[in-house]
Amino acid sequence: MGRVLYLGQRHTQLSLLQKTAKVPAEAPMKRAELLEAETRLYDLNIFDWRGVGPREIDYRSDGRDRPGKVHEAKRNDITYGFGFEVSHRGGNVPSGTVAVPGLPTIGIGNNQVASSQSTFASPRGSIEFTRRNMRGLGETAGALLVLSRLDQRALLSYTQPHFLGSQWQSLSSFSAERNDRESSIRAGLGDLSFQLERFDQP
Repeated sequence: MGRVLYLGQRHTQLSLLQKTAKVPAEAPMKRAELLEAETRLYDLNIFDWRGVGPREIDYRSDGRDRPGKVHEAKRNDITYGFGFEVSHRGGNVPSGTVAVPGLPTIGIGNNQVASSQSTFASPRGSIEFTRRNMRGLGETAGALLVLSRLDQRALLSYTQPHFLGSQWQSLSSFSAERNDRESSIRAGLGDLSFQLERFDQP
């Protein structure tokens, strides 16, 4: 009876490799099926490289085993950036008529009316942290923070390639934003979402 020998993993659990690659223990596999198994492992986004198939004979193999070799990518990533922005905040210049509460409509005519627009200049920065292969199950957590004088944003996300051990992939995210770009609007927005997707290979 043949086996699949998974080599090279350090943090990744064997159950994740087996569930994702879906390489049968005994039945012969075509080259296309081996390539599909490699693609599924690659789509986890936790390996630098991966290979499935009888390409090299390992000393632990009796000739019937199929080696599945992987190399885990760096688990932590930090990305940051700095810049400078100039924004114009304010309303449009009135035209035609102006309505004043308690008074009749006033015609502007050819008179010039100054707008309330102001120019704001401020530094802008962002930082993003990504943690891959959490719990050895290919799960990925990410956090993004963007800060400037008129705009502040935060995003948290968590991805599971096998939600509750199934073949469904889940994405949970939470985002919040505070925007002061318009003088008449000071918005604070929040959003929480959860979605499931399934990518089955024939």
